[in-house]
Amino acid sequence: MPPQDADSLITGLGSQQALRLVRSEGFFAEVFNSLSGPTFVTGLALWFGADEVTLGLLVALPFIAQAGQLAGPLLENRLQSRRRFVVPAFALGRLLWLVPVLLLALGVRGGMALHWLGIAALAMTVIGSAGNNGWTSWMADVVAPTQRGRVFGARTAAVTVATMTLVPLGSLWLDKMRESGREPLGHAVLAAVAAVCGCIAGLTLLRLPDAAPIPVPERDPVSLTRRLLRRRRFRRVVALFSLWNVSIGMPAAFWTVYMLKHLHMSFFLIGVHASIILGVRVFCTGHWSRLIDTVGSQRVLVGSSFGAAIIPLLWFLPSPGAIWPIWIEAVISGFFWTGFGQAAFIQPIAALASDERSRGLAFYNVLTGSAMFVASVVGGKIVNVSGMDAIHSFYALFGVTTAIRLFTSMLALRMTEPGVEMHKFLFSFYGSGMLGATGSGAPSSPQAGAAPAQARRRDRNR
Repeated sequence: MPPQDADSLITGLGSQQALRLVRSEGFFAEVFNSLSGPTFVTGLALWFGADEVTLGLLVALPFIAQAGQLAGPLLENRLQSRRRFVVPAFALGRLLWLVPVLLLALGVRGGMALHWLGIAALAMTVIGSAGNNGWTSWMADVVAPTQRGRVFGARTAAVTVATMTLVPLGSLWLDKMRESGREPLGHAVLAAVAAVCGCIAGLTLLRLPDAAPIPVPERDPVSLTRRLLRRRRFRRVVALFSLWNVSIGMPAAFWTVYMLKHLHMSFFLIGVHASIILGVRVFCTGHWSRLIDTVGSQRVLVGSSFGAAIIPLLWFLPSPGAIWPIWIEAVISGFFWTGFGQAAFIQPIAALASDERSRGLAFYNVLTGSAMFVASVVGGKIVNVSGMDAIHSFYALFGVTTAIRLFTSMLALRMTEPGVEMHKFLFSFYGSGMLGATGSGAPSSPQAGAAPAQARRRDRNR
């Protein structure tokens, strides 16, 4: 089928077929994402013999791989087809996750195994990042605006079901294999299932109508970078989220290690913890969306960032004989991270003009991803000082990340909206106003409720 310009997927395929197609692609893609996610990668790396620094580096690779997004717009313009670019990127890139299967089958461990695991993970994530950029643009081209809620709502539902089902089941499978002394087989099966399902998700997109990218004049990347960095709001957004990514990157590789080594949790319980967070996020998504519509995304960003900042402190509470605080932490994490994620998503988009958004977002992701990459490596160095067997190594990470998050949240107070005093709004946010707004959509403060339509326009235009 030749490329179509902004044709509707619903028109081209029919409503029910389109919904099944997008739902299937989302389900199989999430099988790949779940079974190749941090929990299973950490377990696999530990089996291969990774130390603290190597763990930090492996978890950091997806963040530095955001550089792949810079290549996406260029390749799309060259090929003049979304499908010819995105499908090979997804299908072939995800098959690289068969490399761990080969290593496990050959019985390779130690430095050689970790070397090839790192190469496969880096190549897979670079290709995937470029593909994700094209996928987003493709969906915007072929799904009519009036149908996007229905189509992507169906996809989100499929993704949610896949995650909440597969993470606990995969974790339970890995526990059973460990107990029977066949842990390598357990990791190999999970990696093989992830790679095959990821490839199926990519091939499913072949049935979508193609779309030719809108020609974009070639721009000197250096001049574009300079123009973006001259813009005060864009600089603030990049600085804020780069610093925030430092705070979450430092301990990123070690949450699973902490639960395995010091709380003596099984992979199944770790999977349940992740599913609780996701379940809370599903429940809270609509409430946070209404609150953003009511008071504006910047104010929600400030309030939710202070909530997310204190979450690492809760990890001082559990012990091997009393892990119950992590279930409370899971609920709190699901609540605050949902609001933060929605509000954070809006900030770089609002700071960019429409004609520079594709490359501007790629540049933003590279900068903030690089910050997280460096932070993850530094986190590994911190834990390496005393080793993963010393619990105070993890306590040091929890304390440092809390301090950086709180400092970053204070900086976010400067991202004010006209007519709003952020510190006053913050106090009202944590009072009855927030709960009322999330439950009913009522304004959370007199200033916030003054003009919701103006708040939405400011998010778009500033």
